[in-house]
Amino acid sequence: LEELAAQTLIISPSHDTKISWSLLEWLHNTPPGGVILLGGNIGKQTSELRAFLRTLGYHSRGTPLFIAIDHEGGTVNRLRHIAPPLANASELGRSSVADARQQFSTAASFLSSLGINMNFAPIMEPLLPENQEFLRYRAFHSDPDIVYEMGSTMISAMLEYGVLPVAKHFPGSGNGDPHYTLPLIQQPINSPMDKLVRAFTLGINNSTMPALMAAHVSVPSLDRDYPASISQAVLSGFLREQSGYQGLIITDDI
Repeated sequence: LEELAAQTLIISPSHDTKISWSLLEWLHNTPPGGVILLGGNIGKQTSELRAFLRTLGYHSRGTPLFIAIDHEGGTVNRLRHIAPPLANASELGRSSVADARQQFSTAASFLSSLGINMNFAPIMEPLLPENQEFLRYRAFHSDPDIVYEMGSTMISAMLEYGVLPVAKHFPGSGNGDPHYTLPLIQQPINSPMDKLVRAFTLGINNSTMPALMAAHVSVPSLDRDYPASISQAVLSGFLREQSGYQGLIITDDI
């Protein structure tokens, strides 16, 4: 039972380029579902990172670990010192699909070569006045159809190289940074095709979205009591039953 519970967790291996003994013990005794690499885990040499990842893989047992990272590009790029450049989403949203595809494929190939098999990207929210301070250059566009087009292009490129993309942040980021506060989505969400969630719904309808990240955000129009990340009304009722999503759901960083 402990092992099954641990499989629901993606954990941080501290903020160092070396793995602690306590983490190695945990990986051996009660392996989590995965680990997320943060800025402190990434040195300036790919050989150092590969050694880090090999150690993780060697000491995990049973189900292979998800090795996850936030590789959106631009301002959110943990691999900026060692990876080929990947433009901001806002810049890619103004480019052609072919140009974006080339950059996404290069990024996916590099992640795969390192042994990273999960990427917390793309952002499938449209840029709105209320989320602009939090997302800024991280959103593809204000038009959800363009967001879907670019997001699905990134998803396709990642899958081609064996990296599981995680579309985020459902149903939206709201009016603040969810790592420091509980943002609010004031506008009502009445339908899966509403502007805020339309790109997600298009991905669900076209079977192009295998994993999704739930936001820590208050959505009174869907649930007055719980944030979306732990809301049965949002995740089971609206996302699974109403929108038809059957893929993997992961919370944002708690």
